[in-house]
Amino acid sequence: MVLYRQPAVTRRSLQSFPNEILCMILEEISSVHDMVNFVKTCRKGYGNFQAGKRHFLQVLLRNALGAAVIRDALFLAWHYHGRAPAYEHDDSLYEGDYRAKSSDYIAQVTTEYLTLRGLVNNHSSGDDPLWRLGMSTSDFNWPTVEPQVLCKDLRSLEFLADLYVKTRLRSFSHPKAAPAACAEPTRTERQRVLRAFYRRQILSNVWAPEKRPEYLGDQCMVIDDYELLAIGNTVIPDCFNPTPPGLLAAFSDWEMEQIDQANLFITRLSSALCTAAANRTYAIPEGHLAGMVSQAPVLIKYMRNHPLIAKDAIDKMSTMPQCTNTAPFDTIHPYLKTIHKYSIPFFTPQWQARRRLFCFDTQRHEGYKCAFLGDAVELPPFGWVDAVDGWFDNPVGRRFREPEWQVNRNPDVDDAYKDVAERFWPFEYIVAVFRVGGFAMWDRKRVEAIKVLPQLGGWGRKGLETGWAKYEREGDIWREDDSDDQDSDDQDSDDQVPDGQVCDDYDSDNHDGQDSDD
Repeated sequence: MVLYRQPAVTRRSLQSFPNEILCMILEEISSVHDMVNFVKTCRKGYGNFQAGKRHFLQVLLRNALGAAVIRDALFLAWHYHGRAPAYEHDDSLYEGDYRAKSSDYIAQVTTEYLTLRGLVNNHSSGDDPLWRLGMSTSDFNWPTVEPQVLCKDLRSLEFLADLYVKTRLRSFSHPKAAPAACAEPTRTERQRVLRAFYRRQILSNVWAPEKRPEYLGDQCMVIDDYELLAIGNTVIPDCFNPTPPGLLAAFSDWEMEQIDQANLFITRLSSALCTAAANRTYAIPEGHLAGMVSQAPVLIKYMRNHPLIAKDAIDKMSTMPQCTNTAPFDTIHPYLKTIHKYSIPFFTPQWQARRRLFCFDTQRHEGYKCAFLGDAVELPPFGWVDAVDGWFDNPVGRRFREPEWQVNRNPDVDDAYKDVAERFWPFEYIVAVFRVGGFAMWDRKRVEAIKVLPQLGGWGRKGLETGWAKYEREGDIWREDDSDDQDSDDQDSDDQVPDGQVCDDYDSDNHDGQDSDD
């Protein structure tokens, strides 16, 4: 009698894989976090990685960044790691000299960024990868950027990008939600989010809010008119004193909206961390908070050193704005005033109002339309095109759809403000949903799915229908641009926000109610 013997089960691990397979796995990785975990798990994989470290890092950067994000990564790495900045903010300079040097520095940085973007767009990869731009132009000498430097920046910013995606998808979860609302993000969506955080860091480094002197005590920094031109114009022709393109001239309206939504996430995250720390009887020093708001590595280091505080903050971030019976000026967050002092002022309504007054960008105000051409990083996203119905308009952020009278509001002395503002609170809540939800970051399928989520309902007649951001100005009031305005006073439907209800955290970039940027 022959007994059946079960064959021995061979345990296969990564160690048993041939080197060719391990190299193929390494070349498919598109995240610094995944690369670190893989080489830590497999000793043989670590040996292969060390043998071709430079090659695998270059492939990792190409997989993670692609052609759409590489120029921003190059500029951030070259300008702030490869050499010392051309201009250091100095408190000892008197005001006039400080303003002149600051505006010249911003104009120089803009020219460098535009030049680098042109080089990357026109560079054929061939044998040399994109990040080895050892080129020389008539104006600039571009040094070689080591892959390790790019990976260091990528690891910090992809942490924020992953956290952004995680919290937003968690806020979209609902039993009645379509599968596309909470589906895993596509490569295009990830690169949109990642590029927005790269550009937000570039703007923060150039403006250096934590290093600029304060001329008005508790108020934010004063922006000189000439400095305003150096920051915000597309082209200001002047035969006597020509003004070069400003820092924001490199970005389209929808690209600025993406940066604003990334900046709003950092602001809300910093505020949530301050609240969570205070609940645990630990106050974040102002100097450290300044670094957290303006520098991504400082923020990430704090979250990793204080995991319990970070967990509480992330749980709070994983919700969409909610309507309450409290007016925005009655719910002033105790930490936002300090946070705004060290954040980027470009997206606030006060600064944008001055920009329109002193710097009329003719190229962006001609009323030309654009159509949705597909889900690509370099094309306008569906959420933005759908909101404006294809019409370009310069304001972004809270100014996206905000009355002119609200720019210089002072509710403490203006009793009529509350009466007028109640009519517009539902519209401001829509803008809050648009910004907090990151509508400018997602592909078309996800936007169409989250527009009808039950937790986003109850904000007015039009809601988030196509063209909800279109408006026309009549006196000091912004009105709906549709044929049903005469029926607006008869709206008593259940899906309308009652008077006096607003979003409790819609105003997270200007809760102090002061003209912090003027």
